[in-house]
Amino acid sequence: MARDHDGGVNAPARVAVCGLIHESNAFASSVTGPQGFVRLRHDQLDGLGSSGTELGGAILGVQEQGAVAVTTTLAWGQSSGPVADALVEELIDELVDGIERARESGLDAVVVCLHGSMCSESDSDIEGTVLSRLREVVGDELPIVATLDWHSSVTARMVGAADALVGYRTYPHIDQEDRGREAAALALRLADGPDAVHASWRHPPMLLAGPRTRHAAPAMAELLARARQIGDDPRVLTWSVLPGFARSDNASTGAHVYVLATDAATADAGTAELAETLWARREEFLPDTQPLGPAILERAGDGGPLVLSDQGDNPGGGAAGDGTSLLALLERHGPPGSVVAGLFDPAAVEACSSAGAGAAVSLDVGGHTDGLHGEPVSLQATVEVLADGNYVMHSPTHPNVPVRIGAVARIRTAAGIVVVLTSTRVQNEDLDLLRHVGIDPGLAPLIAVKSNAHFRAAFEPIASRVIDVDTPGLSTPHLERLPYRAVPRPVFPLDRDFDWSAS
Repeated sequence: MARDHDGGVNAPARVAVCGLIHESNAFASSVTGPQGFVRLRHDQLDGLGSSGTELGGAILGVQEQGAVAVTTTLAWGQSSGPVADALVEELIDELVDGIERARESGLDAVVVCLHGSMCSESDSDIEGTVLSRLREVVGDELPIVATLDWHSSVTARMVGAADALVGYRTYPHIDQEDRGREAAALALRLADGPDAVHASWRHPPMLLAGPRTRHAAPAMAELLARARQIGDDPRVLTWSVLPGFARSDNASTGAHVYVLATDAATADAGTAELAETLWARREEFLPDTQPLGPAILERAGDGGPLVLSDQGDNPGGGAAGDGTSLLALLERHGPPGSVVAGLFDPAAVEACSSAGAGAAVSLDVGGHTDGLHGEPVSLQATVEVLADGNYVMHSPTHPNVPVRIGAVARIRTAAGIVVVLTSTRVQNEDLDLLRHVGIDPGLAPLIAVKSNAHFRAAFEPIASRVIDVDTPGLSTPHLERLPYRAVPRPVFPLDRDFDWSAS
């Protein structure tokens, strides 16, 4: 595609690429401040084309079609509590200012990478606010396409301000680059033609979470297969099935479906069918976690590491990352050489660093944050490795992403349990952190990870078995344990005895 900005066909089209991404857990005890975000300027974004992220995919998608990717700003934060109002205002202003500056040299479209479940202290629809602000800047003539996480909500403000929404289709999220490419192609198509488009979305009263919401789980896999068939209709431009982020707590929390088509009837028929199918199979998405106890350890080391998922304490879902339930179990019953792949405890890391590699230490680790993820565990241990926490992640979810997590320490307890202590909250979605501290993950009899599902992309290929363990915490898939206050009722599974229809 080539055009000048007066409508002639002379220069390559220019597409702005930017992002503001945060998943906000309404039940977390603290407000997220500036330390919770990584902020990148335009000159730092250009190198993300090989990162496997949606922003990288958007850059590649624009370039592959002969257009110019105009990178502006990206702010990304690990899932945590609602973001401070003043910081949200600053981040949105930064993003919008970047687009305003880019437009001075001419723009044909905007691709903005969002999460879909970002909230502040006073605004439960940050994505709607971002898209509305962008629309004010670029006017009605420039298409705006937004990418969304699988754990996203859709609101009327989002649909009204964006020309298209493109949601992930996998969990673990291994298609981020593909969705970025799709968003770029869609933005250029909308910029190039006068086609009318119609968006339809529906929000069945369902809260979904846990292992059965993975894209490969039977009910979800069959639903996605039907969505792909709907997407094969040439009138359909894009579709999204979004299980949503159940640990937010507002009017839009829960599952959503979205179809963009060239006519309203096609879009509405698609969302009606997908929403009805979700509702009809709602019981199949309920979690099937295993109770915490010695029985889950029986097959450790049987042809590869047994991998235990700490379902209640996933930093990627806004939990503290310092939960001790599995560590306490392993200290009592685990086979020597078992690995706790990550436990957030900056004070313990500092104590290990002060003692030095090879030193004996006495530590009270974990359980310091909010009391919801277990009590501190007293350990007698040896400091085996100290590392800087700088490595490159090669997980299928992030195939080539530099990681800077700060100081880490590997200790071995008197019971023979290996614990990787971190100074920042880390979701275990890659094997590279273990290798960074000298652990060969394939040789461990057991690995305990803090992740609900993302770990599976990297850990399943080496695991003898994966068990999702029912542990306490803010990322629990057992949603009846969370203190919802703002979600409209009735809603499944908090309420069971009610009917719903998309019609």
